[in-house]
Amino acid sequence: MPCMKILLCALVVIPGLLTAPSSGGEKPAFFVYSSGIDGVLSNELDAGLRSALLALERDGLNLGNSSEFDITASNLIFQILMSRMTLRVDATGDAGDVVNEPVSMQLTVHGNSGASVEKLIAEWDDLMHLRPNLAREVAEAPGLFKLTTGRDQPTYVGGLQNGGEPVFALSFNQMPKESSAVPPSFAMPADTTVNLGFQMVFSSMEPWFRSMIASTGPDAPRLERAFELLGLKGPQAMEISVGCGTRSDGSVVVGGRASNLMTFFGDLVPAQGLSSSDLKGIPMDATLFDIQKLNLSGIPSFIDRIIMEVVDPEQWPKVAGKPVSPVEMGFQFGKTVLGIDLRTQFFDQLGDTIAIYRSPGTGGDGFMSIVGLVELTNPDIIQSSMSVMASTLDFFSKQGSQGYVRLVEWTTVDDLSMFTVAFPGLPVPLQISACVSGSTLVVGMTPESVLNAVDQLSESTSILNSSVYQETKALDGRHVQRLLFIDTAARLTEGYGLAAAVMTAMANYSRPRWEARGPVNSVMPSYGRLAGQAKPVLLRHVVDGDDLLFDGIGYPSVVSTLVGLFGETGVYPWIYLSLAGDLLSPTIRQARESAQLAHDSSQMRQLFVAIARYAASHEDRFPPSLGDLKTSPEAEQIVHKVTYYPDERTFGEISTPHVRMVLSMESVDGRYIIVFADGHVAIVSRIRFVELEHRALHGEDVDQNPAESEETIQPGDLEIETETVEHDHVHDHP
Repeated sequence: MPCMKILLCALVVIPGLLTAPSSGGEKPAFFVYSSGIDGVLSNELDAGLRSALLALERDGLNLGNSSEFDITASNLIFQILMSRMTLRVDATGDAGDVVNEPVSMQLTVHGNSGASVEKLIAEWDDLMHLRPNLAREVAEAPGLFKLTTGRDQPTYVGGLQNGGEPVFALSFNQMPKESSAVPPSFAMPADTTVNLGFQMVFSSMEPWFRSMIASTGPDAPRLERAFELLGLKGPQAMEISVGCGTRSDGSVVVGGRASNLMTFFGDLVPAQGLSSSDLKGIPMDATLFDIQKLNLSGIPSFIDRIIMEVVDPEQWPKVAGKPVSPVEMGFQFGKTVLGIDLRTQFFDQLGDTIAIYRSPGTGGDGFMSIVGLVELTNPDIIQSSMSVMASTLDFFSKQGSQGYVRLVEWTTVDDLSMFTVAFPGLPVPLQISACVSGSTLVVGMTPESVLNAVDQLSESTSILNSSVYQETKALDGRHVQRLLFIDTAARLTEGYGLAAAVMTAMANYSRPRWEARGPVNSVMPSYGRLAGQAKPVLLRHVVDGDDLLFDGIGYPSVVSTLVGLFGETGVYPWIYLSLAGDLLSPTIRQARESAQLAHDSSQMRQLFVAIARYAASHEDRFPPSLGDLKTSPEAEQIVHKVTYYPDERTFGEISTPHVRMVLSMESVDGRYIIVFADGHVAIVSRIRFVELEHRALHGEDVDQNPAESEETIQPGDLEIETETVEHDHVHDHP
């Protein structure tokens, strides 16, 4: 059962990935905190969802005909996930240990209002009674059990005291230790109650990195240098903390810090942060946008610098006898393929601002309204480069796709040069397009969205005039590197219906079957209540010296956030996927049949090669049956579908080998794949096949219908590899 697999994964598989325990460090490599449903679902709008989850904890999950052990295990796992808990992962080990990858892990659960620690321990005791051999009690720690998994790594489960408070613990590779019941701040404001948090400390991962580096042998010093350049190792290794919590006024805040990130990636961040002028390209009706400052032109140099310090110059590719960096080699290859120098004619002409947004004005505010904006320093060079690339790439795409994919350069009615990836002959609901407008490269899902975005760029208003955006006070004078904005209220309309259906399903599932009467709990708040408290979501990346800070504000209700997500991702992708599936199913089926046809034809040719080899060593005679052949495993997989037509004559005695059928097999499209005595492969209609088979069975060599067309398969078209399967039988005709 699925729940049994979950339990085995949690209690058996994970310990198998671990090695021998050893002493821990001061900070864990990973640390995760959750306040459970009591903290995360504390808003009044989440009361219905919280009640439904508590009902499931109280009455248990409805798992149908599952075993009692599966039901008990699933309920225990569910109650743990709903509880306040901490997960700590340590990369521990002796300083000289470079062979093993030591890991210790401890999950400490404090329970919740629907499942106390005592209830969790009782559920575990029930599991022990159902499977007495699953674990044995630790003598020196009553209530704590050690799993009998048969592995070297110890795994402990059970109840214990943590600072005078009972907790339920699950620990790998070490006896459970006391842990603080107070979570760290996760670099959030001091007046914040943390609900969720994550911390990653790269300096504490030293044993893992040391083991990984040592396994590379002579390349170890260079790999170690790569880790240092990326901030994963060394005295300035990065430390990342991200948290989400609630302030005393009920507002939800997001915070965090990536320590020393700018030390290693600062070259990619411009000296000046986002300003109001950067946001003028975002239209006033945008319901979502993500804009950031990024040194786009410096990306190749950044990659080049890392590679130059990590890769031995002797291993670099050489041009005219001189070593060339891999990035420069890539640019030279790009010039051959694309016709331009990617460094000087593309990357060097990019600005440092890039944005993505969606709005009703660009395409109905759906998925197809998504538009990208890239700042340009020299639009004319970019325009010329795109024209050259379009011509070159269209040649390759046309040849490689048999004309089904084309890169078209065309001119709009407004005399705007547009570049579009089109799919001639295919009902694909997508035409990715791009154009240069002023000093901005505009990219969209369709030509219409790009043209609408160009019109929006010329408007006198922008997102700066939106009262919803102004409420966030996003730009406060600090060095803001990235800004993400979501108008949650605008997403409620689209997501409410689907979210209500999901919440209603949860309400039904959480209601006991034996409860004939009583009120029906409403998990979903009314639309008016959600809209009345709707607030925009804002997330920022702020440069603070060598660190990068994360901060933002969010919707205080989890249900409201889920409704917004349903509006963002729950409706449009399903509509588009359904539409694309309906439109593309004939094309996909045809492509699948063509691939299968080519594969089968290739294997048929291999069978004939084996027949020819047999004839060469047996006086030019046919083998009695296909079972007498030595062929490849790939060809054997179709033998049970092949009909073989041997001949008492030798190959040389057949006067018209080009029409003497030797092998046949019905193809996936109802036609027949034929291999003739001269070795060529053809695909013929059923009528033609019947005629050829009649002649093969009666030894007739004269073609009665030479005008009948055949689709001859060329050898170069048949080199397709597939998995090998066993064959059942062979059809042999005397």
